[in-house]
Amino acid sequence: MTVDGSRIHYQQYNAGDADKPGLLFVHGMWAHLHWWDHIVPFFLDRFRIVAIDLGGMGDSETRPEYSAQGFRDEIIAVLEDAGLAPATVVAHSFGATPAVFACGRRPDLIARAVIVDSRLNIPTAPGPLPDKSDRMPYKRLYADPAEAISRYRLIPPGGTVPTDVLRHVASHGLRKEDAGWVWKFDLAIDPQLFHSPAGLIPAGIVTPIDYIFGEESKSVPRAHAMAIGDYLPNCGVPIGLPGAGHHILLEDPELLVSVLRAVLSRPV
Repeated sequence: MTVDGSRIHYQQYNAGDADKPGLLFVHGMWAHLHWWDHIVPFFLDRFRIVAIDLGGMGDSETRPEYSAQGFRDEIIAVLEDAGLAPATVVAHSFGATPAVFACGRRPDLIARAVIVDSRLNIPTAPGPLPDKSDRMPYKRLYADPAEAISRYRLIPPGGTVPTDVLRHVASHGLRKEDAGWVWKFDLAIDPQLFHSPAGLIPAGIVTPIDYIFGEESKSVPRAHAMAIGDYLPNCGVPIGLPGAGHHILLEDPELLVSVLRAVLSRPV
C-alpha cells in the first residue's frame, strides 16, 4: 500500500480469521516486522494479526524525510487497509512514539496499546534524554549474507539473544545491491528523531495503555518508566521484567509472550 507517496509493507498472518479482534505489531529502530516472528504464533488463536515495516525499514520504501507524524500515519493507514479496527497495537522502542501518536489521532481505530521498553518523550521525564551516540556512522557493504550476519550487533548492546533468533532477524534485514549486501534500514532516520518538541507525547491520550520495560534496559531507566505511567492518563502500573534488557522480544520471547498474554487477557 502507499502512504504519502511511499510504499509501506505489512504482513497479514491469518487474514481469514476475520471474526477475531485485530492485533498490530510495530517494530523498533533499524528493525523490521520479522522481529516479531517468535512472538506472533502464540497469539494467532485469539487475534487476527498484522505486523508493519515502518517507512525506511524492512521492505517499506524510504522517504524524503521522516517524522513522528509520518510514522503515525503509516500505522493508521495499515489499520484501515487491513480492516483491523478496533485493534490492539503492541509497539517496541522507536515504534512506540508513532503508535501513541496514532492513539491520539484516531482513538476509534485503537482499542488499547501495549508499549514495550520505549523511552517516550514526556515533559515530566526525570532525567536528560540520551545523546546521539547510537547514530549509525556510515553505510556498510558485505560480500555475502554470511559475512553480514556474522557481524550483526544490536543497538543498544546488552542482554543475551539466542543465536538462532539473532540470525533470523539479521537474515531478514538484508538486501542485495550491485556493490554487495546492505542492511535494509535507511541511515537517514535519526534514532533521536522523537527526542525533540515534535516528538513530545501530547497530554490527554485516552486510549488504555500498558507499559512493559526491562529492568536491565539501557534505554529506559525505571524512573522514566514510572514517569510514563504517571503521565499517560489511562496507563496501568508499568510492568518491569527482571533480568530483561531493551530487546526483550529477542532476548526472551517466552517471557514477553507470558506477560503479553496476561495483559491482553484483562478487559479494557
